[in-house]
Amino acid sequence: MFQLLETFIAVYETNSFTKAANALYISQPTISVHIEKLEKELDVKLFERNARNRIEKTEAATLFYEKAKQILNGWESGKEELAALSGKARRKYTIAASQTIGGYLLPQIMNALGQLYPQINFEILLDNSTNVYKAVHMFEADLGLVETPEVYPDMDRTIFMKDQLVILGDRELERWILREEGSGIRQYTEMYLKEQQILPEEKSSQAVML
Repeated sequence: MFQLLETFIAVYETNSFTKAANALYISQPTISVHIEKLEKELDVKLFERNARNRIEKTEAATLFYEKAKQILNGWESGKEELAALSGKARRKYTIAASQTIGGYLLPQIMNALGQLYPQINFEILLDNSTNVYKAVHMFEADLGLVETPEVYPDMDRTIFMKDQLVILGDRELERWILREEGSGIRQYTEMYLKEQQILPEEKSSQAVML
């Protein structure tokens, strides 16, 4: 079953049977067989072929994609934990962090974490806050560190430190430089603009660490 899920995810993400076959190093007919078996097991159609022999994702495929990712990621995480428990391998622990936290905070603590937990291989994923939430939700990360005020119903949030944002420049200027969409700092900036009833005529998004 896990092989079928892996094939489904590859086809969904590449939108192509051929590209999925190349990514998984198996033949295209094998890809087709796997998808057919999975569709039979689920009793739904996952992909449709159009006139140009291109595939289109069905609503069922879109709905099932997140579940499939969670199942596979949970399985891999479980195997790693069991291997670490038996002493056969070091456990991998993935920390997903926003760009600001990843750039400034994690470098200060990673050495100490390595010394405290020598049996663990720490992996760091850097992205904006929205994608960090997604990584934790999809079991692609064990822990997420963000600044965003967003709350997800299926996740526990704990405040681990506080910081203060300051305005750099004249707040009366018509042009504001903001972080990119999905950034926690961007969300707080938008909240501030709304609270202060500031309507800049021009907003410029910058994907930089501030």
